[in-house]
Amino acid sequence: MSNLTLGEAPDRRGIRDAVHVAVVSAIARTEFYPGEAVCLSTDGTEVLKRRGGNKAIGVIDPFRMEGVGSGDLVLVVLNPGTTKNLRHTWDHPEMSSEPSYDYEDADDGCRGC
Repeated sequence: MSNLTLGEAPDRRGIRDAVHVAVVSAIARTEFYPGEAVCLSTDGTEVLKRRGGNKAIGVIDPFRMEGVGSGDLVLVVLNPGTTKNLRHTWDHPEMSSEPSYDYEDADDGCRGC
């Protein structure tokens, strides 16, 4: 058996698996490229450029075909291993634990994960 971890090289080829990836939707404060490492505002609602020694919390959706403009709503893929309680909701130590979306009424399309 092998452990696959995004951001690390697999230990052998031919492994097939699926992974949960934590994402958050936020408003871009400026222009970004797909896959660009970014920071988030303290409340997690705005995507910010990395400045100085700021550690990136994740990357702009790497599967976007076009760049992101200022004011665009975008998905940020959070760095692997940084979230807690990863399910379809999650906690991150650098963001408020209160989601702005009501998950009680959501259709959970991933049954039995």
